[in-house]
Amino acid sequence: MREHGDTMNTAKELAETELFKDLPAEQLAAFAAIAREARYQPGQVVYEAGSAGDALYLIVAGEFVVRAKDENGDEVEVATLRTGSYFGEMEVVGGMSRTASVAADGDARCYRIDAGTLVDLLKRNDKIAAHFYRQVCRELIKRLKSTTRDMGYFKARVV
Repeated sequence: MREHGDTMNTAKELAETELFKDLPAEQLAAFAAIAREARYQPGQVVYEAGSAGDALYLIVAGEFVVRAKDENGDEVEVATLRTGSYFGEMEVVGGMSRTASVAADGDARCYRIDAGTLVDLLKRNDKIAAHFYRQVCRELIKRLKSTTRDMGYFKARVV
């Protein structure tokens, strides 16, 4: 069982992430209570594409590299996620398998929140759910805009 001080420290670190910034302390504490710290060594794989979308990860130290397969089946780096960011939300929210692989890019630390536990928390608390889904939507919109911009750039260079 987690000590009270550990939960407070977890809440403090979670408050620094994009997903939980501006979240009231009591709601933040609910997420801290279900978050489990995970440490990764350089190159260590967090998960592979196609695996079950069973958790959300919140980065509190270090960086993680996201890789996806291209049309030839080769794995290509598509993003680097830094401290304060998160990953795994699309699969947790969408209830689907992982769309990419993620590995630590150096020593890294994050909090892992089990998908089932997260969904249970969101079902029990409308305010927490509203904040969570609003933040996830904002991040997905930012990523989509970035992808759209990048695709336009690459298309212009090919022509």
